[in-house]
Amino acid sequence: VGALLETEAVFADLALAVGAGQCASELREVRAEVRRRGSEAIKLQEAALRRVEELGRALLEAPPVNFAIVVDTATLVQLCHPGVLGINLELQHNVGSLRGGWRLLGGMSLASVAPHVAPLPLEARAHALQVLQTIAQEVESSWFAFSIPPLDAVSHHMFHLDAWRNRWALVLREEREVERWQAKEMLEVSTQSEKARFLAKGFDPAAPRGAALKPAHLEHRIHWSEYRDAERLRRTAQRRTARADRASTCRAASTGALSAGAEGRPRRWPGPAEGAAEAAVVDG
Repeated sequence: VGALLETEAVFADLALAVGAGQCASELREVRAEVRRRGSEAIKLQEAALRRVEELGRALLEAPPVNFAIVVDTATLVQLCHPGVLGINLELQHNVGSLRGGWRLLGGMSLASVAPHVAPLPLEARAHALQVLQTIAQEVESSWFAFSIPPLDAVSHHMFHLDAWRNRWALVLREEREVERWQAKEMLEVSTQSEKARFLAKGFDPAAPRGAALKPAHLEHRIHWSEYRDAERLRRTAQRRTARADRASTCRAASTGALSAGAEGRPRRWPGPAEGAAEAAVVDG
């Protein structure tokens, strides 16, 4: 999942560069890599879920595992507040994406305090908090190691994988929409080019029915090899005209209905007294 998210970040950066007219071929390669890693992560997710079901309660009693996670500035600032980290640097309650009971370890961003990913000695706690404050002021996010329950590690990866699937589905939907509009634009450009070419030969595809194409053996305005293209353009123009007429009719009908409703008397519901009187008359 971590490798997938890193590749996704590279894909996002390249997408911005392609928007500026660069790195189109590289973007296609990274896109294929994202799809490949995403498929692998989904398969691993299914295998992990099966393994969790097999272990059952034993997973809850398993020893903690070392886990690396990116922590943002806001979370780092909260970690430095009094009472958030216990005497052994264990979180006393949830902070951002971090969960209560997780224990901060050495190594990674705290390598200057303790070079190895292991529990920090008690005398290094004050120095570790100073380093956390410094990192929170200088960078937007940083990697830290925690000792966490195995089930938390699994659920954390599952959460990020589900979030990636939602983001990737949105990316694919946007790409399909862009491709559809590009195809429509290219079709319109091609249609207008063909129309201009036939107009130069004296045939207007959008002309009224009286000026339509004659049978192929009688039509002298265009070459016989272009007859099918001219007929296709004429049918396209007719369909567009018919759609425009239907849309205009619908708008006119809607406008007329609204005007009639505005001019008519508004309906007034009978009040309680009137309703009771009408009920008495009916009963009588």
